[in-house]
Amino acid sequence: MIFTGRGLFSDMPGTIAFHPAEPGMGVIFRRSDLDGAEIRAHPDNIVPDLPNCTALEAGNERVLVVEHVLACLAGLQIDNIVIEVDGEELPGLDGCAGDYLDTLKSAGRTEQDAQVRIRKLRVPIIIGNLEKSLILFPSDEFSISYILDHADPTLGTQFVHNVTKDRFVDDLLPARTFITEDEARQAIKAGFLKHEKRDRAILIGGDGPSKEFLSDNEPACHKAQDIVGDLAIFSHHLIASIIGIKSGHHLNHIAVKRLQMLLP
Repeated sequence: MIFTGRGLFSDMPGTIAFHPAEPGMGVIFRRSDLDGAEIRAHPDNIVPDLPNCTALEAGNERVLVVEHVLACLAGLQIDNIVIEVDGEELPGLDGCAGDYLDTLKSAGRTEQDAQVRIRKLRVPIIIGNLEKSLILFPSDEFSISYILDHADPTLGTQFVHNVTKDRFVDDLLPARTFITEDEARQAIKAGFLKHEKRDRAILIGGDGPSKEFLSDNEPACHKAQDIVGDLAIFSHHLIASIIGIKSGHHLNHIAVKRLQMLLP
């Protein structure tokens, strides 16, 4: 199955083709523009300190903005897949996991003759500080909550409470990327955001959002979606209760590394 779109940050056109994978392979990104170079979704392959998104690398090859498709795979409980891309940045539309949902749903899933890799958290993990934190608690099921508290009055304080796996697809996957005008200017200055188009995400300006929110807490839902996508790099079905408080990709990546150490 094939999905086409433009990069959220680069605005470059791109194509994704989804292919079945053998049991135990996990999620593999294949760069068709680089002679089929493969990059596995694994904690060791996370690119450190990259702003605004999650990237994976193997050797000198990278794939950018993987968190949305990984969140979609987690929501649909797809464990093994090859994702073929023809450029460095994965294409998207509104900057959300929902961009890929219809394509993957139409492809369907096949149950494989292999054990699902499950890890249950036994001890709490606390990452961050008094301002921003990500907390993982032992639990009998996976759930996620998020508190967004932003200085911009359009965003303000928002909550996502106790979303379980059976609600991922409906509650989290449609939520779109957002960015304030000031953050966008900084990203353009840094050379990471390479265009000024307003249709790649929700732009928060002095007149409010550039697109109407799907719900009052859509931005908080997107932050929770990012956590789900980033934690999918752990490559196991995690059983834990997660609370994010103003957290972002940096703390998510630390959590993935910590999980790899505690639950190999």
